[in-house]
Amino acid sequence: KKQRENVIHHVLSGWAVGSGLFLDGGHFWACFDMMSEFTTVFLTNVFAAKTFLPPTPATNAIVAVNGVGLWLGFIAFRLLLFPTWLYMFFKDARSNPAKTIDTLSTTAKLQWPLVNVFLLGISSMWMV
Repeated sequence: KKQRENVIHHVLSGWAVGSGLFLDGGHFWACFDMMSEFTTVFLTNVFAAKTFLPPTPATNAIVAVNGVGLWLGFIAFRLLLFPTWLYMFFKDARSNPAKTIDTLSTTAKLQWPLVNVFLLGISSMWMV
């Protein structure tokens, strides 16, 4: 089940970020979303330490330090980032639609916010 969620997460993210990078006006939103990958550094370190290092106090310390980094990163770069992205996207669209939302395709207008809602939900499920 988790592997399927992970594949869906990466396919949707790649599609949304990829379209954001190739469409005019989408670079900022794509890069803003990519900040969520900050947590990957700590998650990878936790898995690598548990997989490749023998169980020692030093390994436990590495896992603990990276676990704290993962949780702090999760709060800043998942729980706060995705709602902030949504707020800024819709505030931007509302305050100056002719220069923002009206320049995007219908797909982007729907895809980008929906993917962010999905990412917030799936990130919350994984970390809670």
